[in-house]
Amino acid sequence: GQAGTLLLTPQPTSVDGEAPLATPASSTPTLSSQPDPFSTRTTIRFALPAPGRVTLSIHDAAGRRIALLADDDYREGGFALDWDGRDASGRPVESGVYFCKLSTPRGEWTQRVTFLR
Repeated sequence: GQAGTLLLTPQPTSVDGEAPLATPASSTPTLSSQPDPFSTRTTIRFALPAPGRVTLSIHDAAGRRIALLADDDYREGGFALDWDGRDASGRPVESGVYFCKLSTPRGEWTQRVTFLR
């Protein structure tokens, strides 16, 4: 046998249960979070290939928006925002799976994160 390299591509997930969103190419925004799972804070990183309006929100497993981390115009480049596991009212969320949703003029992407209390 011949040794090779296996490339794994993260599979974006859908917040609302519909078909998964397409994996972003280099000309589209990227989205990631670390650590995952987390218990106190996770850093959500995104990169934009062009300037534009950005909304970054957190949704529960039912698709309800529970927190809004960004809603502003951003320049091209990389950015990092922290989520501390709290909802829009400042209350700690329950342990479970949540979704970071990045919305830009080029489309929407989601990243699953797991909060452990």
